Amino acid sequence: MPIELKKIPEKIPLPFAPSVFRWLVAAVLIIILGVILVLYLWPEGTSTHSTWFWFCILALPLSVGLGCYAFRLRAYENERDRVNYWNRLHQEQHDIQMAKGQRPAGVLGKAYITPIACNKLASALINHGSQLQSTYFVHSQQALTTARLEPTTSHFSKESYSARLAGYITQLLRMLEPDLSVLPVDRLSVRLRHDGSLDNAQITQVWQAIFPASYPVDSLVVEQEGDGMMWLDAWLDQNEVALTLSVEINLFVEPRDYQSESISALLLASPAWLAQHDVKPETVIHRPVIATEDTCSLEDMLCWGKLSADEAHTLWRWRVDKEALTRLIQQSEKLGYSPGQDEDYMPDYLFGNPGAALGNIALLCACEYAMTSAKPQWVMMTDKTTHQVIVRQEAC
Repeated sequence: MPIELKKIPEKIPLPFAPSVFRWLVAAVLIIILGVILVLYLWPEGTSTHSTWFWFCILALPLSVGLGCYAFRLRAYENERDRVNYWNRLHQEQHDIQMAKGQRPAGVLGKAYITPIACNKLASALINHGSQLQSTYFVHSQQALTTARLEPTTSHFSKESYSARLAGYITQLLRMLEPDLSVLPVDRLSVRLRHDGSLDNAQITQVWQAIFPASYPVDSLVVEQEGDGMMWLDAWLDQNEVALTLSVEINLFVEPRDYQSESISALLLASPAWLAQHDVKPETVIHRPVIATEDTCSLEDMLCWGKLSADEAHTLWRWRVDKEALTRLIQQSEKLGYSPGQDEDYMPDYLFGNPGAALGNIALLCACEYAMTSAKPQWVMMTDKTTHQVIVRQEAC
């Protein structure tokens, strides 16, 4: 679940200490009233030069005044101690949540196959422009703008699709082998998100037939539904020593307008795993946050990513509509940020819609460009929700 600092009960302001001057005035007034009262009630014919008279006229009112002041001072000290204790608990909880929120996932390996590049995808998109091509498909009698891994084939059967998918997964794992082979022997969690061309059982069958048995798999999650990068939020919440291979598949049976085919993988280590094995990844992915109308969501995201207002960065916008973008820019400007002022890319017109592979493709581009530019990458995207994340090169 999201970490929301605003849900931590607020600090309580310290109470005001009793004013010595005010209580001095009050003590004088009490003494004066005491004197008047004693003189008024003092029995006639009784000596006013006795010790008892002076005790009643001075000591008694003074004792009452000092007693009231002592009682008020004690009440203040008790309230001050209570507030200090509450605020200390608040600060401890705030520090715990801050430390939890700022722990990033480490990128230990990546591989992908796209129509435009199998390496340096961010550079290819920036320098070579759009990979989308408009083609007329006779079998469907319509022109579609797509980017396909096999442009000469217009459509596939379910059977040929399975064989095609197996071939691409084999190629992907071969590309990922150098990164997997150097890691300590640890159980691996695998997350597979696909576009629904096959059902979950068929995808699982293809994967298990190919994935090397030399890498023990702790869990395999196959899903069609997802929300871009937001799966990372729940994964980081687990705070376990974990390695996760995130694979996202977007392959066509029938071409889809303004979509691109791709298959991609990110090998991620949890903060606890990085600490246990003392591994420094080249790039890190901070905790993603869903963008809301409340500016606090943006503040949290910037806080988790440790991005300061004057820090040069690159902005990536994936499928963010104008309304959401306008709101995010207005919120950023209120906080003193100018997103994308130095460098801004909108890959929708360069890569097309990555479909089920949106999360991985966006993170891959950000990770690569973080290494190339040595600048933090501010990633905005819309899948089920509009959310944001900071990706940056790990400090040496």
